[in-house]
Amino acid sequence: MNPRAGILYVCITTALVMDNMDNADTLNQIEHLVAEIESLKAMLQEYQYNISLKEKIIQELHLQIDSNNEAKSQFDNQAAELEFLQNYFADAKQEIAGSVYRELYLSPLPAKEVGLKYQLEHLIQNETFLQTQSAAMQFRLQELTTRNLLLQQETTLITGLLMQLADAVQERDEWKALAALREEK
Repeated sequence: MNPRAGILYVCITTALVMDNMDNADTLNQIEHLVAEIESLKAMLQEYQYNISLKEKIIQELHLQIDSNNEAKSQFDNQAAELEFLQNYFADAKQEIAGSVYRELYLSPLPAKEVGLKYQLEHLIQNETFLQTQSAAMQFRLQELTTRNLLLQQETTLITGLLMQLADAVQERDEWKALAALREEK
């Protein structure tokens, strides 16, 4: 049986049982109740549509958060690798400086001194380049961390709104049930 027809049947049956009301008032009340039920159905459909939209937005935000977390992990790995390379170059620079000292004071070969000095300058340039990359990566990591935090805040806000919407739908259903009980009396 069609839900509309069922509701209409119940309303008509109730109206026929009541002795103290006249038929015109009963029909007006039935029409009013049917119109109210249709209005509530339309509101429910709108709420359900809004809930589905919000759920899609939440899913997209979760995907963005996962993507940001993955990018942060990659940047953390690159930062660790960069730190390792900086330590390696610092050790190599010290070793070359020690070699230059030994070559200057212990060996009379000036050609080796020039080669070691060139190697030291090359290592210093590499270290400067890596420090620049490190600073850029740290800046990008900070941007991603900030974006991730904003996405998490938006997700929390949307979840709160969905909970409020669910509470409103439940409250509306309770009022409908209460109105139906009052109409039965």
